[in-house]
Amino acid sequence: MASVATLSDSVTRGRLWVTGKPPIMTHEGVVCTVRNRPVRASSTLRLRFTSVAMEPSSSVVAAVDERGCLVVVDVSRNSWRRAHTFGAQVSALCWATPSTVACALVAPKAPALVAVDVATGDVEATIHGAHRAGPIGSLDAHGSEPLVVSASRDHAWLWDARSASGSWARMKEVPKPRGLDIVEARFVDDGPSRPGEKVALLGRDGSVAVVDLATLEFRERL
Repeated sequence: MASVATLSDSVTRGRLWVTGKPPIMTHEGVVCTVRNRPVRASSTLRLRFTSVAMEPSSSVVAAVDERGCLVVVDVSRNSWRRAHTFGAQVSALCWATPSTVACALVAPKAPALVAVDVATGDVEATIHGAHRAGPIGSLDAHGSEPLVVSASRDHAWLWDARSASGSWARMKEVPKPRGLDIVEARFVDDGPSRPGEKVALLGRDGSVAVVDLATLEFRERL
């Protein structure tokens, strides 16, 4: 039987299930359902989660809703909490590091990137005007290096996600074939000994362009 945790406006953290009474283990593992808070106090409709990402090395999930509220769910600790609330909609997110979530904020002129420490809720880095035009449709983390790739329709950028200076360093633009309308950018492996050495750009027409990060040359287009 799955557990159901219901979020509300009156609390900022809670349990996924009653302590000592975890959900029954199934072939899919422990199944937990997190229902977001209502749109209004008197409404049966609930706010939608618009972006979700799982931290690759743990059982922690980050999700952001349509009002820009970042929620962190930790199944191993039987807990959920609101980590941060943005003053804007979020179009994409990813785990930049095991403790940091990167979010792409929708802005009137140009989108921004914001990195949040999920344990404290503090903003570690903010990059205004991260792309010349938006919204940013996808974010992806390298996995073994502090690198993030962001993509909007016309551009993909590689970022150094170390935030000691309070801002990420824009490293390089990932080139794209002429006419490619980018939907998504993802790190991909170049064999078992070279993880995340290439970036795949997915086009709206279904085509995929693969770029070698070392040379910034196209390796192939599918």
